[in-house]
Amino acid sequence: MEELIRSVEILRKQYHFQGYIHLKAIPGASPELIQKAGYLADRMSVNLELPTAEGLKKLAPHKSRTTILRPMKQIRNRREENRTGAGCFTGMRPEFVPAGQSAQMIVGAAGESDYQIVSVAEALYRQFSLKRVFYSAFVSVNEDKDLPCSS
Repeated sequence: MEELIRSVEILRKQYHFQGYIHLKAIPGASPELIQKAGYLADRMSVNLELPTAEGLKKLAPHKSRTTILRPMKQIRNRREENRTGAGCFTGMRPEFVPAGQSAQMIVGAAGESDYQIVSVAEALYRQFSLKRVFYSAFVSVNEDKDLPCSS
């Protein structure tokens, strides 16, 4: 996350780039880094990885839904505070993630149904005020008995 922020700082401060920047929030990054990134980027997103907690536990047990959702909650809360004027700002208020946040998930890896995928997306839109949920189709790149396309 620190390297991503450094890259965006170079673009914004050294090269005065004022165009659109979509930055990934890395699950497990400190709240301070997420906040710093949010004032530099136009939009932030978090990779949800898999639609269901069960799929995440089965296929990516080293990741947790809690660490994935934490930055999403922080981004939502900070955007709401920024929008309502909460906090101690004087003068012109900087915008926090002005283009909102989005999420991505891989579908088809854990056998989730279309209903489960759409339900998760709907909950994400509602709970985190997302602007968009992106989907990537699962593509098997190795043999594993837990993956749907393996023998």
